[in-house]
Amino acid sequence: MEEIIIRNKEDYDTKLTTNQLLNSFNVYCRVSTKDQIENTSLDSQMEFGIDYVTKNLNDKFDYIIIWREEGKSGDDLVIDEDMGEMVKRELLNIIMNNWKSRITKNIWILDLSRLSRNDEVSQLVKGIIYKSGIDLFIGNQKYDFDNKMDKLFFGMLSLFNEFENHQRFEKGLMGKRKNLDIGKWWGGTVPIGYKSVDGYIVEDEKTIGIVKNIFKWYIGGLSTIKIKERLEKFGIKTQRNQSHWNTNSIRKILTNTVYRGYIDYEVKGLKGKSKEYCRERGLTYKHKFKVPITIEENVWEDVQRMYRNRVRVKNTSNVHHFLFKDILYCGGCDTKMRGRQRDWVNENIYRCVSNEENYRDSRKVKCGKKRSVNREGLEQIVWIKVLEVFRDSEKVKEEFRNNNLPKKYDKENTQKTIKSNLKKIDRRVKNLRDIEIKKGENIGKNVIKKISDVQLRTILGIIEKEEEKLKNEVEELKLKNDLLENNNVWEEWFDSFKLYYNKICLYKSFDDRRKFVNDHIEKITVDWNEKDNTHNIIIQFKLNIVRDKGDSMGKDIYKIRKGKDKVKLNDINILKVNNKLKEKSSGKTLFFNYSTVTDFARFLG
Repeated sequence: MEEIIIRNKEDYDTKLTTNQLLNSFNVYCRVSTKDQIENTSLDSQMEFGIDYVTKNLNDKFDYIIIWREEGKSGDDLVIDEDMGEMVKRELLNIIMNNWKSRITKNIWILDLSRLSRNDEVSQLVKGIIYKSGIDLFIGNQKYDFDNKMDKLFFGMLSLFNEFENHQRFEKGLMGKRKNLDIGKWWGGTVPIGYKSVDGYIVEDEKTIGIVKNIFKWYIGGLSTIKIKERLEKFGIKTQRNQSHWNTNSIRKILTNTVYRGYIDYEVKGLKGKSKEYCRERGLTYKHKFKVPITIEENVWEDVQRMYRNRVRVKNTSNVHHFLFKDILYCGGCDTKMRGRQRDWVNENIYRCVSNEENYRDSRKVKCGKKRSVNREGLEQIVWIKVLEVFRDSEKVKEEFRNNNLPKKYDKENTQKTIKSNLKKIDRRVKNLRDIEIKKGENIGKNVIKKISDVQLRTILGIIEKEEEKLKNEVEELKLKNDLLENNNVWEEWFDSFKLYYNKICLYKSFDDRRKFVNDHIEKITVDWNEKDNTHNIIIQFKLNIVRDKGDSMGKDIYKIRKGKDKVKLNDINILKVNNKLKEKSSGKTLFFNYSTVTDFARFLG
């Protein structure tokens, strides 16, 4: 087998063809630090992977692709506004995208921490592996996610990896805090004007003059842009030896308390949590790190006063949730549309960005649809129509019946099912009691210092998740027994469906609505009619639930005639309809129920 080594995206783009990817076995190697690269950890992983393939799968593949991910953390997950959930590691992200498109069908790793030490990332990766049918090899073992024990073992490994990662974080945190307490530098780039000597920060005579001049020029009336231009004109390098300065770094110099002799550090005590989260729980540690004073107090105060008067206050609340992200497409070019909300110009829209992204590429045909679409109106209109289709679908009702009611009423079997459910409830209640005992034991171990506070919090977090899961299962089993014990269950199922449906209609949170939309909608296409300034909207569902019919074959037995997967709304004046909806709701938030959805849907034709 031919070996191909990939170190970055450029290698991926230039060294590999689709045919090679389809006929290859993939060995993924990762380290987190430069020292691990130099200590041949990557080479060792690569050798293990190649040895496994050549001994066990030599005649099945033409190529071995070795993905060398250097110096990347194993718990990097980012939520990107345009791309959704992504792993920040460049090569692993490419591999995962290839899994989704079925170009890559396997992966070998030395151990699970090569993929992730974080449970959140593990779940994301595991979900993609399971849905895409990927062959996962860890060390000398192949994992089958259709096998319940393999799935369980994978989950346990993820939890152990995360626990060990928290322990490493805690040890590293203790070392860093100790350095701060004795006056040693925390780490990272030392601020310009200072240098590190044996870990301690002292004044740098070569660069402190640059800092003093920046303060002097600012007091003299120069803006940060003018200061930037002057520094570059004089050929002065940044602290990282770069020729180009930026105004943000100059602003940071002007407001950095280090030049008044101190830096206030607030260190979070939990890995993977924000400072706000840790702060609310009293899990941050504050340190006042002292350094030599280099800017006189009167100069500092003058600059701070001038900076407050000059600085432009920016709107930092620019994180918005867009209900149709990743599923809304432009009817003109079939490109994903993006949401944009800029409150200061009263803009809240979805827009086609293909022309913005491809304006330099003459090979690509430009989109002829230049108009954006009102976001609020579009989301309300589609939400109403989706609720209407969902409510009227016989397939949806059939699924509800099958999931919540017995197929037929059989007294003997019903009693057996009730007894079985009661036993299940008893087992879960017993497990809850055992968990409560274990919780107390671990709290006791923490009191006598056998386990640390961080270890206790990690264990309690796992226990709380299991407790919540068991309690939910108990409630579900009790509900099933209530239904089974009711002799009129078949006559009352429709009322139950109405309650279920009304709960969906009353979804208030963005997350609930977003999940419902993603579960049922494959794609939404919006096309603009230039002549009359209206829009055509096509909603494509994941199942054929549009106008499906149920033919009665007997009591509570239906044969579902296949419906369509698309519904079209033509010539919709989105702003006009949205204003009518607002009038009907009298300025209140719009919520619907089983009956009122029809009234609102009439606006849509």
